[in-house]
Amino acid sequence: MVSVSDSESCSSSYDSVEGLQMYSLIKSKTCKYMVKSLLGQGTYGRVVKCVKLDTFETVAVKIAKRERNRMVWKEAAAAKKMSALDKDRCNLVKYYEIFEYKTRAFISVEMLDISLHDFLKQRHYNPLALNEIRVILNQMFVALSALKSIGIMHADIKPDNIMLVNHSQQPFKIKLIDFGFAMYSANLPHGAIIQAVGYRAPEVMLGIPVTESVDMWALGSVAAFLYLGYHLFPIKCEYEMIRSLVHMLGQPEEKMLEKGMHSNKYFWKRKGIMKHTWVLKTPVQYSVSTGTVIKKSKTITKKFTSIENLAKHHPQPDTESEVEDTVAFLSLLKWMLCMDPVKRITPVEGLGHRFITMKHLPEDPAIDCYAESSRMSMKVCPPLSLENEIENFVTSSEIIKNRKQSGGQFGLSSTFDSCATAVEIQRNRQKREAARKKNQLAFRLAWHAKDDMSCKLGDKQKPGMTQKPLVESPSKSSDSSMACSCSCGCCCTSTDSKEGKVNAEPSKGRTSLGKRIKNFFLRLFCFSSNTEET
Repeated sequence: MVSVSDSESCSSSYDSVEGLQMYSLIKSKTCKYMVKSLLGQGTYGRVVKCVKLDTFETVAVKIAKRERNRMVWKEAAAAKKMSALDKDRCNLVKYYEIFEYKTRAFISVEMLDISLHDFLKQRHYNPLALNEIRVILNQMFVALSALKSIGIMHADIKPDNIMLVNHSQQPFKIKLIDFGFAMYSANLPHGAIIQAVGYRAPEVMLGIPVTESVDMWALGSVAAFLYLGYHLFPIKCEYEMIRSLVHMLGQPEEKMLEKGMHSNKYFWKRKGIMKHTWVLKTPVQYSVSTGTVIKKSKTITKKFTSIENLAKHHPQPDTESEVEDTVAFLSLLKWMLCMDPVKRITPVEGLGHRFITMKHLPEDPAIDCYAESSRMSMKVCPPLSLENEIENFVTSSEIIKNRKQSGGQFGLSSTFDSCATAVEIQRNRQKREAARKKNQLAFRLAWHAKDDMSCKLGDKQKPGMTQKPLVESPSKSSDSSMACSCSCGCCCTSTDSKEGKVNAEPSKGRTSLGKRIKNFFLRLFCFSSNTEET
């Protein structure tokens, strides 16, 4: 939605296009609305400020275009699903009524102040302080956690759809609006394009099945916009968006590009001797293959190669606490803008991040006034009802610091890496167990230390698993061993010991079919040679 500062200058166009005049009436089945002024306009329609004549309450009414009526009823379905949530505590806009009047769809919602995009526009796009960004992110994490609990993703998070409630009375109290694109992630067709270009997740552009994590990516782009004062990624061209992602965050993993339905649109496969590698197309290759003209835009991604370099375009911190706060914010931003949606931070984990909990700031206000002002600004956030459901999430630097203080040794550098390793170990154990039951050849092969940590930790051997010793132990008695009459060296000897009789020849159940055939022909050859000598 694009805000209009001077409603009188747009009143004439508003009257002619919408067929409504100021102070005209809009009738629904329950009440009447009197139009007061024009608030904003967009591709879907317009938003007007109205007064409910039965309660004299000021509300905002969205008037959709005729070709956008279907989107309004889709938003109505999402509003009905969200009716069980507490809108104030979950930081979601309140829906009053959705109705149809003169073949046009209308949505009546609560009246809010201004969007974050218009707020920065009034500030001449001066970036927000970290104290202000923390308040906004905390409320958005709560909102996304509430939406995830009912299985809905917003799919259109951007600065225009995050509104300040009443900035003069409640500084940086925000609410999430515009659920016209909200849907269940399971119902989204494979390869469908959602979200605005500058806030579009990589899995959406590559055509990978998406989840609610796309909202977290968009929120990370919003946080970067608030921190810098302008968009982090290009907002006009998809190819420039992908090119900026590769420049800033590196190329997506091979598994993501293999799964992507649209990967061939931006990348091509370079054939190699051992394997094929994905390579980003040049602007000429992209234009030739797609037939589209690249719209170049000025972004900072061409100047920096990592998230940490963004601090150069923000006012430098004055105190040590501000420096620590900047490091914590960039750490959170890196997790939010993670290429892999599986490793991307979740809203609940975001609420436990040190940038939100402020664990890295001193608790004594006499030491640093920055920490005290940070805690004072967070009072606008509603208290969480279920504190025990928030899982504490720490970054790798915090893990290393805590383990150094405790004197323990650490081998994994990241919480996500340890989780991924544990999942991989469990998956490989299940595969080996299934192979053992089916008596497959894969079970009889030796396993790697990466597949099973029991080899590294010195655990007991799994039942049925055999490992060949590096050095064979010599026999205790030379009399107990009998040499084979043949010279084939086919291991026909047997050894008697106190523990019992153990055949050196492997059992048929543990020998592959090819090896048994080979031994059979060796014995046949030895038998024929002995017969000729006799």
